Amino acid sequence: MSEKIEISFDDEESISKKKKEKIEIDFDENKEIEIDKHTLEKESELIANNKKDINKEILNSTVDSFFHGNPALTCYYDSGLKFPEGIEKGFRRRYSVELKDTFLNSILENNKFIVLTSSSGSVYFVDRFSGEIQGKYFFENAIFEKTGLVFKNTIYVNSLSSIYKFANDLIGSDAAGQEIYRTSSNYYIWSNLSLCKENIVFIEYDALSKKANLKVIDSESSINIFDFQFEVNEFISEQIIIAGSLVFIAYDNKLIKINLEDHTSNYIPLFFKMNNDCRIFYLKNNLYITNPKNELYYVDLKSNSIDFKYTGIKSNYINSLAGFKDNIFIGTVYGWKLYKSHGMLLYSYDDVDENKIEAVSKNLLIISKTNKIVCHNLNKFQEAEGFALKSQDSDVDSEVIESVIISFNDFFVLAKNGKLEAFTNDKLNIHI
Repeated sequence: MSEKIEISFDDEESISKKKKEKIEIDFDENKEIEIDKHTLEKESELIANNKKDINKEILNSTVDSFFHGNPALTCYYDSGLKFPEGIEKGFRRRYSVELKDTFLNSILENNKFIVLTSSSGSVYFVDRFSGEIQGKYFFENAIFEKTGLVFKNTIYVNSLSSIYKFANDLIGSDAAGQEIYRTSSNYYIWSNLSLCKENIVFIEYDALSKKANLKVIDSESSINIFDFQFEVNEFISEQIIIAGSLVFIAYDNKLIKINLEDHTSNYIPLFFKMNNDCRIFYLKNNLYITNPKNELYYVDLKSNSIDFKYTGIKSNYINSLAGFKDNIFIGTVYGWKLYKSHGMLLYSYDDVDENKIEAVSKNLLIISKTNKIVCHNLNKFQEAEGFALKSQDSDVDSEVIESVIISFNDFFVLAKNGKLEAFTNDKLNIHI
């Protein structure tokens, strides 16, 4: 009999030990579910009516979108999308788009579009419901390597040297893209864009002079509000953490904490040197960071102490972090693990392949394995469903997944070489 493993959101509740079960994940897309014609027609009508209601809800909504889900970089998406329990194939591909371009950053969204920016200088606006390309804008000599943001449905994307603003109602017209910021000579936009209240926050960096700036500009007027300059000896992270009015930037062997309300700042020393393998995020008043030994530490931002404490969480290699409520997920070279924030191991999924955590919601955990994605049911951990992305030009599985987001009743997957796919759980993958 299958076991149900609960995620507890109450710190006082004890968690009983559960017997682990092996999860069988089938990547075969061709299996069919037999169903009679009358049932199919009735089910299709209900689904169509429900789809219209959901689409109307999305179009009338105000959407914000960020790298790793939010300014705290937890990879959490506030979505009610559920894992379709009790059937062998619950999700279906709603559409697949071949953009034949190269993407090195993450998916953005608003109420109408899926927004993608390529390393060749193009910005794509894909209708989130149909998959049709509604706009494509090319910027000469622009390279989009970092992820912009969406604030109240208005899109901001950044190349290495500029920030462009796209008003939602102008997409498809020649007047859609407006440059609102350009760096000075030798400086590059080093980080993904983030948001503090209604202000855009990012790092620009001059690798020759080793000088970096924290820049804050007003999202509406594009006026420069605040600059904070500092010098870097060896390494600066491209990640910015926003915790209320506080901004955290990791570099060399320290963290800068900058208060954007009173413009005060102080330094938090680290006992190690930062590098590209170090991960950082903010969850429940704690700032978490991994060191080069793949150990997870935290500092309580509510306390007066600036000392990092060890969670007890360690892995042979941590490639990704995610979290919500009191739960921390880590991706490793041999599967993924779920911990409570105080370090207690709640669940471990062992795999022969490296698992990278892409997105998490209250019901789903989505991980990638090169060209494959696996959706895990967070209400019944032993239930999972997998999909493989295949190249249109070859039988060889050559897609490498770059980004996944969960949004309303769908999730979207972007491959590095330009394949965008939308998945839903409306159970329409049935055949007579």
